[in-house]
Amino acid sequence: MIISDEYLVKLNKEGFLAGPEESEEDFLKRVEFTKFFYNDPKNFLLNRAKKEPFDLSEKILKPRWNFTRAQLRDLFDIAPINLALYYSDEELKFFQGAAAWILSFEKGIKIPLLQFRKKLKQRTYLFFYTLDEILSHEAVHAVRCCYDKSKYEEMFAYMTANSFFRKFLGPIIESSKEVLIFLILIFSTIFCQSLYTFFDNKFFYYYFCFFSFLSFSTISFGLFRLFFKRIKLFKSYKKIKKLGFDKKKAMAILFRLTDGEISNFSKIKKEQILKYFELNKNSSLRLKAIYLSYFV
Repeated sequence: MIISDEYLVKLNKEGFLAGPEESEEDFLKRVEFTKFFYNDPKNFLLNRAKKEPFDLSEKILKPRWNFTRAQLRDLFDIAPINLALYYSDEELKFFQGAAAWILSFEKGIKIPLLQFRKKLKQRTYLFFYTLDEILSHEAVHAVRCCYDKSKYEEMFAYMTANSFFRKFLGPIIESSKEVLIFLILIFSTIFCQSLYTFFDNKFFYYYFCFFSFLSFSTISFGLFRLFFKRIKLFKSYKKIKKLGFDKKKAMAILFRLTDGEISNFSKIKKEQILKYFELNKNSSLRLKAIYLSYFV
């Protein structure tokens, strides 16, 4: 099965990004599965003996996420039209407003399924998160579902945030586990401080100091990690831009790179980046899509 250049470029703009190791056959099968799943997820799962991860009765219809498509097109040159989006509170942790489920099927094919709290239909979550902002954030995870455990994932996702503060510091946390660990440390610090205040016992003071140190260390580690990731991401972006691309095309290319490529591009000359794409465009469907979409 040979995919035409025109169709590959079209799928690229629809948010179907080939994975780093994904073959042409698997990519087309994933596109087919994603479209079937979007139209009838319950039967799709039933035919494959898969359980619904949460209640799929309240779908978010396309007109509600027009803003998201426009924002993602402007930021990353993608306009997804087959994202399965649903309102449901099931399985969400208490601090989660939404979740991106990545469902695996035969041959390792992955399909994204996005879940949002029901309260987002009428009001904000945690006083400032709107449905549009959370939807755009989770859509980034969905589009990059074949980029396994990318350390730059949250940085791309938070580029959709409305607030500069969230854009800048949001990616300090890379997973829900890190959120949970940080909350436990903060709660333990406050709890030990309260016990020391009431009982004036040095035993509680030492524990307060211990948990304070762990909390501070966790924040410091997150800031340092974020700082060095931002440097590499920015350097790669500038190198790509120097090839003659405008800001939007440079960001679109950056969005489609692997962690290794981002790290490598930050260190090599711009001519080497161009040579990399020219040499590998026929051996990787992902690189071929990038080359056809932005270099030709």
